[in-house]
Amino acid sequence: MRKINDKEPEMPPAEVDQDTEEIEAPPLDLEELRRDYLRLKADNLRLKTRHRKALKRYRRELELRPYQAELIEMQKALEETGQRM
Repeated sequence: MRKINDKEPEMPPAEVDQDTEEIEAPPLDLEELRRDYLRLKADNLRLKTRHRKALKRYRRELELRPYQAELIEMQKALEETGQRM
């Protein structure tokens, strides 16, 4: 159990990297930032829509796989017996 008077051990001062340089950023143009934001927002919406469509298509294909396998087996059987549908 700690006593109330116990002090936390002192941390050594953080080392400063002497090789770093400060870079001045160009002034922010609010209109340009707004345009970039709107463009990125539209891109994000478009990508989400494409992703959602691709996911639906993938799920549909997964659901059809058992039936596709069945059709392939039927086709092989028909070819072996020389029958037509």
